[in-house]
Amino acid sequence: MDIQTQIIESAQALRGKVIQKMIEMDIRIDIIIGNYFTANEEKHRELTLVVFGSINTSAKIPILEYVLSRDETNEKASMSQLLNNMRKVIEERNVLAHWPVNITEEGQNAFTHHVQLMFVKMKTGKVAGVPELGLQKTFSEDKATLLINCIDSINGVLDQIIGNGRDYG
Repeated sequence: MDIQTQIIESAQALRGKVIQKMIEMDIRIDIIIGNYFTANEEKHRELTLVVFGSINTSAKIPILEYVLSRDETNEKASMSQLLNNMRKVIEERNVLAHWPVNITEEGQNAFTHHVQLMFVKMKTGKVAGVPELGLQKTFSEDKATLLINCIDSINGVLDQIIGNGRDYG
């Protein structure tokens, strides 16, 4: 298998893991927000399909922040930390979901010598007719593991909030 194929397959595996974990986080957010607005299962399902299905996770964070702020048992500092962590993992997820993996010589060197995947955000301009490389972000195995562990931790906190069966009404 050539190096470019190895890079692409490694990027696909990382993307798959992170995006799956983020989908799980998104579902938990939907449950918490839905529970705040209704105890009726049918209305909850409607809310999930009609409203939540049309907005991205980033747009749900301010709604979640409002919902969590309404519960006086939530510690403001820990909820603020939770929301900040959520914003950070959403940003990282967006890199993995939208930036192409770098399979150029530079990307191959990062993969071969540093065991890192390099993702790039293309600039809008072109140099000699070729899209210019813009921002770069690398993911080592350790960084990927930390990201996945952070998402798991967030999901654990969200599970506790759901499990407490708080009545927000």
